[in-house]
Order: sequence, then C-alpha cells, then structure tokens
Amino acid sequence: MIMKPRLLALFAHPDDETFRAGGTLALLARRGVRVRTLTATRGQAGSCCEPPLCSPTELPAVREAELRCACAALGIEPPVILDYQDGTLAEVNPDTIFAEILTVVEEIRPSVLLSFGLDGLSGHPDHIAMGKYAFEIYKRSPDIQAIYTMAVPESLAVALKMDQIQALQDEQITWVVDISKTWEAKLAAIPAATPPKSVLLPSWKNPWSSSGSSWEKNILSKEQLAQRTTFSKILEPIMAAIVIIRQQANTG
Repeated sequence: MIMKPRLLALFAHPDDETFRAGGTLALLARRGVRVRTLTATRGQAGSCCEPPLCSPTELPAVREAELRCACAALGIEPPVILDYQDGTLAEVNPDTIFAEILTVVEEIRPSVLLSFGLDGLSGHPDHIAMGKYAFEIYKRSPDIQAIYTMAVPESLAVALKMDQIQALQDEQITWVVDISKTWEAKLAAIPAATPPKSVLLPSWKNPWSSSGSSWEKNILSKEQLAQRTTFSKILEPIMAAIVIIRQQANTG
C-alpha cells in the first residue's frame, strides 16, 4: 500500500495558515496530500475588536474555534495546537518547544515542512521563532525531504505598499502556486466568513488580482536542498500541484 505524501505546516498563530498559505494547503489536500498544521499559540494577544466580540478571557477559545473551522474549510486535517502564549515564542525555553514540535513531527512523519523563513516574513518575533524551529527540525530529521518557506516578492510588496513585509527579490522566488481553484476555500476559511462571529476582519478581498486568479509564493531553501536529494525527487509526488517559475537551487 502506497503511503500518501504528508506535509506539516508550522505556524505561530491562528489565521497564519489561512492568510499566508491557505490556498496552497487546500490545493495540496485536493491532490491527495495529507496536510496537517501545528500552531504554537491560541492568538491570546489579538484584538477583541471594537465593539468587543468577546472578552479577553474568551479570546483564546474563540481563536482556537476559528482555527479549527478554517482547517475544515480548507479541507485539511484538524490542527495540532500547542499551549504557548502569543508573543512569547522568542522567549520560551527553546529546548522545550523544540521537543514538543519534534514529538509531533515524529508522530505525523511529514515528507515536507512549510513555515516562515528566518525573517518571519512580517518580522514578527513569533514568526521568526517558528521559522528557526522549523529549520532546526528539518536539519535533524533525515526523513523530511524539503522545507518550504512563505515569501512575498519585492514587486508585489511595492505594488501593494506592504512596507511591513520582509520581501524577497523576485528572482529568489522558487515556486508560484496558482490557487484560483481553491480561492473560494481560502475565503471560506477566513474567520470572518465563519459564523457566528469573528475577531478578525469583517470582509476581505483578493488585493492583487482583478481577474480572479490568485497566487501564493514560496521559496525553497537552496542551502538545505543541496544537503538532501535532487530537486526532481523532492517534488514528485508531493508538489505535483505547484508550478515552477525559477529553479535557483543547486541540484547536486
């Protein structure tokens, strides 16, 4: 019996999975990949909005419920949720959280990891911390064939005035994923679309496409790739849904 390829995405907060890579995760799940997410916090430091939709005490439970609804809407497996405080991932004992994440990895046995890059994409300390943990997990796990990090190209960041994003030069983007077929699933996964209430945006539209076609961008670590295997072996079959635009990695 052939085992389905498996992907584990490592995130810091509820909603990271949807806003950052929701379309890609949904697309891979539709292609037969077992997609699982690990979220390290319950988003306790988020806003309850004005007027408040919940109390600060209720906020973690609300965010967790939204996360579970989002994973269901994307068609991926239920999330693994750790019990760390939002905003503290760079300060916690690294050995402890690493051991918890490694336990999940050993249970799920993913072929590929997806997470933040070492810059955290937005520079958020929690995102940076999760990116570091993800790369360390990758280095210590010989069965994990590749690690992908979410990225925004400079051209898009400039066009949308995304000043807070740690953008990459366009030529550094290794993969572009066309998520037009899963765009509606991504919209449905945004907590604002999940009744009865949300502590996030009341509405959200695709900001970079007037035609309805949508894209999510990822970069494959060139340095890490060269240590494991060849480009083609990594990508078959787990990334069959992904369209390559540039191959920057050293294939050995």
